[in-house]
Amino acid sequence: MVSPRKIDIPLPEAVALRRKISVQEAASMVGIHEDTFRKHFPHLIKRVGPRLDRVTLGDALKIGQSKTA
Repeated sequence: MVSPRKIDIPLPEAVALRRKISVQEAASMVGIHEDTFRKHFPHLIKRVGPRLDRVTLGDALKIGQSKTA
């Protein structure tokens, strides 16, 4: 059986920034531990499922920019 090919279509920037990423990915982007991210930025974490938390990519990038500025 042949698996379908995944096509990478570049998303517009506005759509890409609304993409949901894991809390662990967001914390690593900012350069802190996941527990520290959960402690300092709980307002950015959205519950998607019973045990699934996500952060918007745009929000995670804003934290990284404010940290370096």
